[in-house]
Amino acid sequence: MHDPLPDPLAVLKLAADKAISEEQAATAMNWAARMTVDAWHEYADFWGQSRDDLLAMDRWLTLLGDSQMSLLDDAVSMVLGAESILEELYRESDSENPGRQARAIRTNRPRIHIR
Repeated sequence: MHDPLPDPLAVLKLAADKAISEEQAATAMNWAARMTVDAWHEYADFWGQSRDDLLAMDRWLTLLGDSQMSLLDDAVSMVLGAESILEELYRESDSENPGRQARAIRTNRPRIHIR
């Protein structure tokens, strides 16, 4: 399943506001959107509303107010926390294999072979 791409300007603003990378900001925005939808499903099920009622969901979102920003802040801290855990795991696995070279940085750039 593919997540829709968040608004690029919103990603840039979040990245600048939180001093994180654009990739981290996009991941946090997707994570916050997923948590919001899950919370809406729980709310709709509890009150017997249809999960697909977009007008009801929109009204519910206006009730949240500032809670939406705290949800986004939580998502940013979860993304940063997940990355620090991964860094620690990579460091531990690299220290167990001292003869192994450091991981190469992976990029999406095509490799150019000069002949």
